[in-house]
Order: sequence, then structure tokens, then C-alpha cells
Amino acid sequence: SLPEVKVALSVPSLLRLRAEQIVIVAPQLLVQRAADGQWRVAGLALATAGDSSANDGADWLFRQREVLLQSGSVVWDDQLRGLPPVTFADVNILLRNPGLRHEWQIHARPPADWGDVLELRGRMRQPIWALHDGNWKHWSGQLYAEARQLNAAAMAPYLPPSVGLQQGMGTARVWLDVERGQWKNVTADIALRDVGVRRSLQGLRDKQAGEGANAVAAHTSGKAAEDTAKPAQDSVLLLRSVQGRLGGQADERGFRLFTDKLAVESASGQHWPGGSAKLNHVYAQGSRPSETEASAQSLDIASLAELARWLPVPAELRQWLASNRPAGLIRSASAHWRGDTDEVKDWRAKAEVSHLAF
Repeated sequence: SLPEVKVALSVPSLLRLRAEQIVIVAPQLLVQRAADGQWRVAGLALATAGDSSANDGADWLFRQREVLLQSGSVVWDDQLRGLPPVTFADVNILLRNPGLRHEWQIHARPPADWGDVLELRGRMRQPIWALHDGNWKHWSGQLYAEARQLNAAAMAPYLPPSVGLQQGMGTARVWLDVERGQWKNVTADIALRDVGVRRSLQGLRDKQAGEGANAVAAHTSGKAAEDTAKPAQDSVLLLRSVQGRLGGQADERGFRLFTDKLAVESASGQHWPGGSAKLNHVYAQGSRPSETEASAQSLDIASLAELARWLPVPAELRQWLASNRPAGLIRSASAHWRGDTDEVKDWRAKAEVSHLAF
């Protein structure tokens, strides 16, 4: 419902068949994802790549120069995943559409058990050839989200399954780079305590098999799958705290991961004191094997050995780490290899290590 609406017009805006400013006071909006995946905002269907009939309402909205929603409430209804609707209060939204750009700021108060205020921002640009202003699948730009005093346990069912976060208390900031409606890069600054992360290797294998990424599938199968000491596929990694920056990038060719000053304390008290690492993996293509590059600085070896129990590493390596209990500090290290973990070839590695002990 729209209790109060104010519209400001000007001669230039009338010539372009749009308003200079639209102010909506205390609106009640429904954001819905239907069982067929179709998104609707206040009853307006967001366009899909091949759907022109559903564009009119979204085109009109993203053609207005400025739209301001004050002191509203928004109900999020995800019918696709069969989740109960959730209500956000004290919602304030500012949407600007200068030229081919779409910019917005959203502040909202989630349910009390979710945490404090949520902030969402976006800066997008549509191509000049786009026929519909509301077709977000043509947009490129950056999204930003910030959650303060969040409670991941309450939010978890509503997060994308790929996030895997099951519990955790603290703050998080996320930047997401988008290219033509598809995410390309994600960076997150987090400070969480009492963290639980779901670890599902089966989901990883299914995803990569669907993309033809045999390298990753082999990485989590074969000899590693025979290791009975490895945690169950749907187990949860528990951590006392996680603080720092991490991120990644993915496309049809491979994926890239990184951490920066990421400090982790495990449930057993093991510390990973603020190390940095990078991993670049290129999927196998035809007769060409997969290729991996890795580098790291300031990593505690004992903490890495403890963390390896939860990673899809070969059984022989996991057993060697458990038997020898290495310790020390990796000041800097780099490695490059071709092939999967159970059939590595053409590898090279170098490292600067101090206080090494077994």
C-alpha cells in the first residue's frame, strides 16, 4: 500500500515522460521470488533476458530521475525455496537513475533476532543499446552490503546455499562486482565469533561437473574420498573467531581465491595469525590438464596443518601432517603445478620458512 505519494515535475522531465522526483511515505512493499524464479517488486515483474512483456513496470521505475521511499516496511517472500516471509521495518530507499546509470541506497531494520540495521548500495550502468531500462541482466557495476551485529544462525536459511554460513555473531561488509547481470568478483571484510561453516564436498563436485570442470571433481574424489578420517560431506567447521578480508572470482575458465590479514581461531584454540594467501586454479580443457598457482605470506604452519583436516587434500598428506605435526612460520611461499592432487606433474615450489620443527 502507498499511504502518501508526492510527485515533483519539471518541463524537461515532462518532455522525457518521467518525474523529477517521486516521494513515497510509509509504503508497504512485497518483494517476492515466485516458485518459477520470477522476481516481483510491489507486483512489478523484473525482466528476464527473453521476456519483454514483463518490462513495462520495471522500465518505468528505472526511468524516473529520483525515487525516495521513507519509513516503509518490506516483506521478503521467497516461494522458490519455500521459506516463511520475513519483514524489514524502518526501510528507507533512495533510487537515482541519471542517464544510463542506476544508483540506490537502502537502509532497513531486519527482524530482531537477525541483528542491527542492514545497508545495501548499488551503482550500475546499462549499455546504450539496451532496449529496457529495467532489464538488470544487462547491467554492470558494483553492489555493497553491510550487516552490523548480525546473527548468522537466524539469517542462514535465507542466505544463498553457496555461502555455507550456519552460525556466527559480528559484522560483515561485502563488495560484489557484476558484469551483465553475473557476479565476477566478491570481497568481504568480516569480524565474526562462534562461527559455523557448512562443508559439502558433494555440492562442489556436482557444481563443477555441471560446468565440465573435471579437475575440481577429481580433486575431491579418488584417493581423498577413501580417507575414512575425513569429516562427513555435510559436516560443519566450527571456529571461535574469524577476522580479516577474503574474496574470490569465478568464471568458466577457473576460479581465484584470496585472503588478506585473515586471523582465525579454531574451536580447539589453534590460531592462524593474520596470514595472506592467493590461489588461482584453471580448469582442465580437453587434453590440457588443470593448472594451479598458489602463494602465501606470514602463515603459521601448525595452524595450516590443523586446517587441512577440513580441506579436500589427499589422504597421504593428511596422514603425514597428523604424524609429523609440523610447526613454524612461512614468511613467503609460492607453488605452481599441473594436474590434479592425485596426479600432479610439472610442479615447482619455493618457500622461506623460519623456526621449522616436526
